[in-house]
Amino acid sequence: MENETSLVVKYEGVIWLGVHVALTWISYAQYFLIILLDFIRIATRKLKLGNSSRSKILEDAKLLSKVPKHIAIVVEGKSELEDLGNVILWSIMLGIPYITIHGQTELSHPSTFEKLTKICERKKLEFQENQIKINYHRDSRLIEGDHHGFNVMMSSIQYGRQRLVEVTRSLCQQVQQGMLSPNEIDLNKMNESYGDILPEPEFAISFSSYPCLHGLDPWKTRLTEIITLPSLSGISYSTYFSALNKFANMRQRFGK
Repeated sequence: MENETSLVVKYEGVIWLGVHVALTWISYAQYFLIILLDFIRIATRKLKLGNSSRSKILEDAKLLSKVPKHIAIVVEGKSELEDLGNVILWSIMLGIPYITIHGQTELSHPSTFEKLTKICERKKLEFQENQIKINYHRDSRLIEGDHHGFNVMMSSIQYGRQRLVEVTRSLCQQVQQGMLSPNEIDLNKMNESYGDILPEPEFAISFSSYPCLHGLDPWKTRLTEIITLPSLSGISYSTYFSALNKFANMRQRFGK
């Protein structure tokens, strides 16, 4: 009986020792797993940035045979402002002077606009581009004749619809009052009525689940080359540069 009791006690000790060892190894495994996940997260972030250092971007700018003067960034739904900030700074460093950000109403909201402005200014410091002058506009109609430097404009679906209604109403009133003939209403008259002095976007990247410009004014995109990418979230510099390189190699026939 005593032998059986001592045997049970012995086995219980072995079992508890095994449990203790197992729990210790599990703790070590969790610790190393956390370290591994941190390493993967850091490595993934570096991979997404695609070596987007200042010197890398400036060297890539020399490789582009054609750079759009005006690019439209069309986003579907809510967007990450950090990713937008990256795209804006990449565009500027690659030599694109006009950048329109088009999407939901929240993008042109004063608080969101201010946040994006601060992010872009912070990224200027990160890329050591303090000397770059960026003009931020919530309404392209308010851009004055002197708009040197780089210009970032905000646009939204709702704003586009509202402006269309306003311009249409104004043209109809001019026709009713005899100040304008219906035959005089053409694309140039529409642009004049909109009051925009900016060039039409030559290139647009639509970050969307399907090909769509989400209400970007159609008469401003007659000759715009459009590329659709699935998501803006976590976009890497290499992906963005590949899109610009694709534009540079496009042969534009202009309807011919």
